[in-house]
Amino acid sequence: MKYLLMVVSVFMLFPAYAIECEWWQSKVKSHQVKKYERKGFPVSAHPRLEHCREIWKHADEIISAFKDSAPSNWTKEEKFKAWSQKEIREILKAYGRLPEWLVNLHESFHRAEMSSKSIKNPAASDKTTDSVTIYDEFYKRSNKEAIVGHEMAHLLFKRLSSEDITSFTDLAGWTVKVDGNQVFEVPPSKFLIQDSVIDKEEDFANLIEIFFSEPSKLKNHNPKLFDFFQKRFSK
Repeated sequence: MKYLLMVVSVFMLFPAYAIECEWWQSKVKSHQVKKYERKGFPVSAHPRLEHCREIWKHADEIISAFKDSAPSNWTKEEKFKAWSQKEIREILKAYGRLPEWLVNLHESFHRAEMSSKSIKNPAASDKTTDSVTIYDEFYKRSNKEAIVGHEMAHLLFKRLSSEDITSFTDLAGWTVKVDGNQVFEVPPSKFLIQDSVIDKEEDFANLIEIFFSEPSKLKNHNPKLFDFFQKRFSK
């Protein structure tokens, strides 16, 4: 009886202390949670007080990562500006749909104006600062999730072991050519995305993008590489 009175008291008093949520959160009213099982263990019925819940997955974690200035070592040829709430919302939506192994690799997000160098580029990443820069072009694209995931894949690349990089380059078809004292990396003859020819890191980012956004496409193109990604990342 004492427990019941305490629960009733909590629910009667709580509305007087209603909480305010942030714009990336929604308010969940106080309610009674029915008993259920969680990971095979029983959870008793209990009252849940009013609380805020993020609208997009990981929003609470990354909202502080949006910066209005340039990354510390970025070129001065590009101008950066303040984020709008609408622009951040699009990033949160895309980021929230990424696989878990592609999140929490960054330190910051930055917003740059379109320049002559970035006119067709939706985003860029910098591995020295673990930052991602978003350009105007990003908001014209429909594949925002793939774009954000692609930049995260660049940050993932630097975290790979030398063994993983060797396995990737071998499976992807990269070879080495020796010409005198010079050693060249030779790209594979076929690519799914043309700018993979730039280097093995760009190829990795492109293939990771395809792996999580169009897995059957990668599986048909290179089943051994698909299996490698599946075992290495999809845990």
